[in-house]
Amino acid sequence: MAWKDQLQDARFRGQVFDCVSVEDRYRRRVARHPYPYVAGEDVEDLGRDSQEINIKAVFFGDDYLARLQQFINVLEMPDAGELVHPVFGVVNPAQLLDWSIKHDADDVDYAIIELQFIRATPAEAIFASAVPSNRTAMLSDAANNVRSVAINTFAKATHKLTGLKGAIARANALRGALAATLGKLRNMVRNVVGDLDMLADLPRSFAMALVAGLAGLVDIRSFDKAHLTSDWKALSRTFGDLVRTPAESTDLPSPLDRLSGTPTGEVPAVAGGKPLQPGAAAPVVEGGTGTAPANGDTRTATDVAMGTVADDIGRTTALMQSLVTAQLAEVAASILAGEVESPSLSTAEVERIANDTRQAAETAIMLHRAYQPADDARPVIEALRTIAYECQEAARAVIHARPPLIRRTVPAQTNLHLLAFHWYGDYTRAAELARLNPRLTQPNFVQAGEVLNAYAQ
Repeated sequence: MAWKDQLQDARFRGQVFDCVSVEDRYRRRVARHPYPYVAGEDVEDLGRDSQEINIKAVFFGDDYLARLQQFINVLEMPDAGELVHPVFGVVNPAQLLDWSIKHDADDVDYAIIELQFIRATPAEAIFASAVPSNRTAMLSDAANNVRSVAINTFAKATHKLTGLKGAIARANALRGALAATLGKLRNMVRNVVGDLDMLADLPRSFAMALVAGLAGLVDIRSFDKAHLTSDWKALSRTFGDLVRTPAESTDLPSPLDRLSGTPTGEVPAVAGGKPLQPGAAAPVVEGGTGTAPANGDTRTATDVAMGTVADDIGRTTALMQSLVTAQLAEVAASILAGEVESPSLSTAEVERIANDTRQAAETAIMLHRAYQPADDARPVIEALRTIAYECQEAARAVIHARPPLIRRTVPAQTNLHLLAFHWYGDYTRAAELARLNPRLTQPNFVQAGEVLNAYAQ
């Protein structure tokens, strides 16, 4: 007999129960198209609806109430689960829709539960861009784009110095600043950058050596799970000190200090650093035409627009800040990609990484606005804006990939391992609770009533 040999024990989420009847219902979805003056109608088959499973379960005996309550606890759990159909076998996933419990005075120690399930069919993701790994890859691409346009803009501006009065003295000053910058970088990262003194003669060579040196500063740090935050802070400080080197080597005020003294949202209107007076016309660099020099000034309009040695240092600082931003974005992309696989940072720490990268991008944008003509600065600014946006979206995707963060009250004096098992049924999540609560100094003595950060599920 088929029932004798093949009938299975009914169960839901591993909880076995007795049943007296089961009914399966199937229905096809159709689109009906009736036409006037035509007998009948056209019917379009749109596929089969979900399988409906109606089961009548029974609990009886002296201990039926305890078993019934245990089964109700299983039914209260959210989301779909595995159902073992007594005739057709495993239905996974099966979503419980509703249930009812019936007691009758004529049936002592006996309860009937009528259950209604449907077979769930998970949908495929439509918007692939929402996947955190895709966002981190887009952030890396944006960093490469910033490097390219920033180097081209710097090379173009440096090339214009060759036709200016006093170009030799300015070129020597700029060459000394570039050599000093690469020399400082060589002291930080030995055997990463080659012959620095020779590379300082060419703007593109300087930029490529700088890119290699910044990558070397990243490589000397482990960025393992235990030191992610400290390594990120140290790298940010090192990059910040390095960006100030060109100004320090020429005993000039750092362009960064000038920006810090500028009201929010404003930048110096001319390369020389003095804001234009209301109604004054800005000099035009392209083509060597623009506002005429002041009386007694023998420089051409292009000379005026290109400014002084301080402006050369400003353009160099803008390049370095852009390359630093690109390098920080790549490191942030790597960290956030690792967070997708195995989370180790709190939400606040993920936000800090995103905010530091976006702040670096904002500083680079302000430097380019201050020291580059608008037409030359625009491609770099747009690329930096893309980095800021992609970094924000990558961090958002990583945070949203986790369960919602809530505040939970500790029910009794315990330790994090027991608390993790009590809340999640998994003691290994104790490390997660410790990470979400960095101010918790004694993880083995958590007091009752203490409020902790924890994931909702």
